[in-house]
Amino acid sequence: MIESFIKTANLFTLHFRPQILMSDSSFQRLYHNPRCSKSREALTLLDGQTLDIKLYLENPPSKEELLHLFKHYDGPASGFLRSKEAKEFAFDGNFEAANLASFLSAHPKALQRPILVRNNSVIIARPPELVRS
Repeated sequence: MIESFIKTANLFTLHFRPQILMSDSSFQRLYHNPRCSKSREALTLLDGQTLDIKLYLENPPSKEELLHLFKHYDGPASGFLRSKEAKEFAFDGNFEAANLASFLSAHPKALQRPILVRNNSVIIARPPELVRS
């Protein structure tokens, strides 16, 4: 049932609208990779909650969307980058926000996961239990 919901929900996340992302205090979006155990665990912990699920490998976030996420994350933008994939895709080491956003938009596999957007904040859910905070 969750997998069919994910596929249905993804149809509604084709266009990023920052004004919706942070204007509704009940809005939650999970950047999800169904093949990732941590991402699946976070989704399970959020079961029963209203949730917009973005399958970011199928529908990569734009540079604008990523910059918006960086702005609302309580940590460095470098936290969004997976180190193994950064090497795989030859990341140049320039962590300036615009450069990192361009890289991650072009190589969504290098985006850390899962990412939860909730109540005007962004949580990188490593460990997945952080979605409960």
